[in-house]
Amino acid sequence: MTDHTRDLAFSDSTQHANRGLCLKVMTVVAVAVAGSAAWMILGGAQPTLPGFRDPQRAAEPLVFGQLPIYVSHRFEFRNDAGSNITIEKIETDCSCTVYESSVDPIEPGESGFFRLEMGMYQSGSKSTQALVTWSTGDQTIFVLDGQARATVELRSSTRRVDLRPGGSAEIDVSLTALSNEPPSLFVDRAGPGITVEPENWRLITEGRIEAGVSRRYEARPTVSASSEATGASYVIVEVPGAPPLIVTVHVGPGESPAG
Repeated sequence: MTDHTRDLAFSDSTQHANRGLCLKVMTVVAVAVAGSAAWMILGGAQPTLPGFRDPQRAAEPLVFGQLPIYVSHRFEFRNDAGSNITIEKIETDCSCTVYESSVDPIEPGESGFFRLEMGMYQSGSKSTQALVTWSTGDQTIFVLDGQARATVELRSSTRRVDLRPGGSAEIDVSLTALSNEPPSLFVDRAGPGITVEPENWRLITEGRIEAGVSRRYEARPTVSASSEATGASYVIVEVPGAPPLIVTVHVGPGESPAG
């Protein structure tokens, strides 16, 4: 470890979620999260605290929104060394992770930052990390832990339906929603000879909306093929506020209906 790295100081502060690339910022829909800032001196003046090589970890509070949900955290550092320090290389462990970093070399006494942003595509907990290589040759791992709860989340265990001409099968669809009334279910089809009979939601689990607990609903739309239908097609299932589901439909002679 060089003398420069012993003089670095870090802090954590939570910002609005902003999507970016190193040295180039890309603005996306932001989700505001609340937090506080506290300085943590690494080495140097307080050698009993974690060293510069130790991971820097941030845990964000639960974020509610429409999928995908973006969770972001900004790590700040101060250069107390006698020369400029820059970020030379950044490696992330997931394609869902983007980052933004200080553009110019950080001069002695000045501060810089490194922001991690993680895309979450379903409710639950998730972690991501980035390995930063500094101009000193040292490396630091930045870890971001996030929790997300989708206001609307649509799922289906049915990704393909195989039918005979004249046959039919059901699509298994489930919905979790932070709402007393479920959003409308829309089912559309593509391809000649394919029809869909929609079905209303059935309440399966009654969550405490006021406590942030989703309600769970199920529906089973029926897909039918005419006697002249053949070949591949697809059905689109969607509700407002959630990514649509695409179910492949294949009609061929001699095949049994399957869900």
